[in-house]
Amino acid sequence: MRVSALLGMAMSVLPALVLAQTPQLLGLPRDIHVGPGDQSDPHLSGGLVAYTSALDGASEIRFHRLEDGGDEAIPTGGALDLLPDVSGSRIVFTRIGASSSAIMSYDVATRGPAVEVAPQPEANRRGAVVGGPTIVWLDFGLGQGTGRPVLAAQTAGETGVATLSDASGLVRDPAVSPDGQVVVWTRCAPNGTGCAIHQAKREAGAWEVSVLAALGESSAPDTNGELVVYAAERVEAGKVTRDIYWQPVGGGPERRLVLDGDDANPNVGERFVAFERGEPAGSGAADIVLYDLEAGWLYQLTDTPEGESLNDVSVSDDGTVHVVWTVPGVSGLDVKGMSLTLGAPDSCPPVATGCADPWNRPLLAVLELDRTCGPKERRRVAFDLDRAGSALLCVERGSRRHDVTAAWVWVDGLEVLGPHDFRRGIDTWEREVSLEAGRGKLEAALAGAPGGGLTIRLYGPQVCPRSQALMASRIDQRGGSLQPVPGRPILSLEGLAGPSLVTPGESGALGCSAGGESSSAAALLLLMGAVMLASAWPRTLAMLRVRRRRR
Repeated sequence: MRVSALLGMAMSVLPALVLAQTPQLLGLPRDIHVGPGDQSDPHLSGGLVAYTSALDGASEIRFHRLEDGGDEAIPTGGALDLLPDVSGSRIVFTRIGASSSAIMSYDVATRGPAVEVAPQPEANRRGAVVGGPTIVWLDFGLGQGTGRPVLAAQTAGETGVATLSDASGLVRDPAVSPDGQVVVWTRCAPNGTGCAIHQAKREAGAWEVSVLAALGESSAPDTNGELVVYAAERVEAGKVTRDIYWQPVGGGPERRLVLDGDDANPNVGERFVAFERGEPAGSGAADIVLYDLEAGWLYQLTDTPEGESLNDVSVSDDGTVHVVWTVPGVSGLDVKGMSLTLGAPDSCPPVATGCADPWNRPLLAVLELDRTCGPKERRRVAFDLDRAGSALLCVERGSRRHDVTAAWVWVDGLEVLGPHDFRRGIDTWEREVSLEAGRGKLEAALAGAPGGGLTIRLYGPQVCPRSQALMASRIDQRGGSLQPVPGRPILSLEGLAGPSLVTPGESGALGCSAGGESSSAAALLLLMGAVMLASAWPRTLAMLRVRRRRR
């Protein structure tokens, strides 16, 4: 499938050089289903997620809408439902009954009921996948007593079931392109070795089957209708390598993503490939990464010791890239994911905020002034700002609660509040201030009768809530292989400042207050807040890895 119109338009306005040098994806972590039991094997179509939920010996298929967070179950009718796939609004899955294992289809748009695909008494089928009008499954009933399945397909509007393979080998890992015109799978010898990637392309109402990749041990293919991605284990100079490969549908130059460690289970959504990456001398626990085939950037989406698996990726009509996976939880397996949007970190929809609830504005600086005696109290504090934008200035009376009748507040040398703003009976003041990137300065002065006090806070431009800092590597193309440039953090929570730097101010007469300097506690809180925001990606317990390949 081609990149959606909106994503294509957005990319077209970016100069090619800028696109190559500056990744434009910002990640928002999502909890799809976190709770008791085992939630696993998630699959995506746009913003719709389908997954298996098992609890207390029962198993059902649930679907989750990323748009509004709605989550529902497909009625099981007393059977065991598992192994779903989704395309558009249609979910297909395996239903295990008392005497059969059937393939079922459920339409989320109409809310069912689920119907059996190509009904057959005492069917022995499982592992269904769907793309557009085409449903493909592993049919053990056609295996002629070998115990090995045959790959079967049915296309909407046509009668009968087409067989895409025979039972002479071991068939597994089927996947269908979003338009339903290409099917890919792994075929191995009966003993499970010598695995190659096969494909079937639909031409004039018939399926043309061919071998796509037969070198080494290949597995876990997926296709977007134009490319086929797969994992392969090969021996080079006496060393076993496990990398991600791809080539055009129908055959052509094979490309390879060369990374240290073991890479597995690639899935493709338009121009993005998600897969599971194992560190070269690690514990074997894999993390989820995302590769942009066009821009050449590799994004690390997770970094946990537990190990994520069973990923899938899809792109919504608005260009949002969704990735989901299975991860160990407190009491079983959970389904989590991430939505990635095209644009700079400050491109999230603005939310109305005020001093009562600054919400997603980072705290830049704090000043506290208490009026005692002598000359006016005057303090200033410096701050750093990564990007220009609209800041929020919040001023409130100090703890003494006496009226302030003469005060000034400056931001970057511009008077924002003056004596004419401080009238009796007013307790709070709120102003929007435009800031430039770089070093800034907040100043305040307090005069008038002793007993008054002010607390002044300056909040920076809004940032997207729960934004996940991503690790990325630029990929350098060399021949048929892709070599990564060392990873570096390229997306972060922009606008967060470090601890405020207090500069000397005017002192009052001996015995008067020297208050107003930013305390070490406030600086520590600010630093801790920045660290917590940047690292708030949940970590969970270790799991027994589940290894069912999905597209």
